[in-house]
Amino acid sequence: MREVAKEQETRAKEGFTPLADGPYTVAAAKVEEGESAKGDPMITVTFEITKAPKFNGFKVRENFMWATGGWKVLNVLQAGASPLADDEDLTINKFVKWLNKGVVVGANVIGNEYTNGKGEKVKGNRIKDFFNPKEGPKVAKNPAPAVDDDDDEPTTGSVFK
Repeated sequence: MREVAKEQETRAKEGFTPLADGPYTVAAAKVEEGESAKGDPMITVTFEITKAPKFNGFKVRENFMWATGGWKVLNVLQAGASPLADDEDLTINKFVKWLNKGVVVGANVIGNEYTNGKGEKVKGNRIKDFFNPKEGPKVAKNPAPAVDDDDDEPTTGSVFK
């Protein structure tokens, strides 16, 4: 753990260094409800990497747009084998409650660059899609779009501790 803390401190001083692209096992560590730039309901989830020795404890933030992000919500529910994936009356409150249980899922993480609200180019990571960690990574039924198609920043966030 000490080694991870030292590496994260170095990363913070030197600027962002992206995670290696690939599959990681992550746990929902923090869930925040809010609004997108358009005023739509949004849930920001901080996922903590749990089974990658070099990156254990590192975090990746992901936004779930309730109005337009149905594919991503369904993808994470299926990855976590949640019965909510078939819930026709799924609400934000049910989704948040499920995430707050510390749900563990697999996540395909890729490097990402986006423009923040100040107009600055920022490097980060994004979760391309989720998978059931017991089954291993595979092509998602509804993969993430190749381009951030809304005006919210960021669709994903950076790695932080």
